[in-house]
Amino acid sequence: MKFEDLYELIRPIAECASHSEILALTSNVSAKLDFEFYSIVIRRIENLVENNVVINHNYPEEWEEIYRTRSYFSKDPANSPLTFSKPSLLWSEVSDTEVFRAAKEFGIGDGVTCTVRGSHHICSVSFAVRKKDVCPEMMVGAQFIIPYLCNSVICIAETELATAPILSEREKECLKWVSEGKTSWETSVIMSISERTVLFHLSNIQNKLQTTSRAHSVAKAAILGLLNADLFSGDPFKVLK
Repeated sequence: MKFEDLYELIRPIAECASHSEILALTSNVSAKLDFEFYSIVIRRIENLVENNVVINHNYPEEWEEIYRTRSYFSKDPANSPLTFSKPSLLWSEVSDTEVFRAAKEFGIGDGVTCTVRGSHHICSVSFAVRKKDVCPEMMVGAQFIIPYLCNSVICIAETELATAPILSEREKECLKWVSEGKTSWETSVIMSISERTVLFHLSNIQNKLQTTSRAHSVAKAAILGLLNADLFSGDPFKVLK
């Protein structure tokens, strides 16, 4: 496939505005690249206790049943955090694992997975075929296009999440000092407000974030990116002086 053809496949990806559109486009792109199967896995990373995972795919129902009943999701190298640091995972690199041995026995021979991490989501997109070996041209095309699909999925998901609780600047400042281990009284001295006002801010924060304690508030706010420092404030050369 020529670069011009790949570009024509990429162009519509940025225009997708819903999960149904990106799902249809992923199906179309995988078919155009001669892959028989695709899957989209998107995970919310806000909840540290339970995995919030949504999977869309066109694998046979029989394979989905095997994958589910054998708890392959947690064993699948394509879902490993180690893949986040790699541009892509070629299934041939991990073919001697339980999941991929079972996939080959079922009739799914080879594939590729790319993973992209956003602020609140992780998205993995995979293309696969029945045959054992995939030609290099197919793999290059998939590795080129899949990251665009992942980014589009994340953009759509994070746009939907844009209704996250908004903390006031005073509430953020108060919570930042709490995250540094300061007591209510110490925070009140630092911020030049009363301790009662600090407690009022902390109560509002818990209501907005639907948390049950200060530690819970700090953890959830950090995960949501509400405590991130302004990267463009302060003196960038201070540490060099």
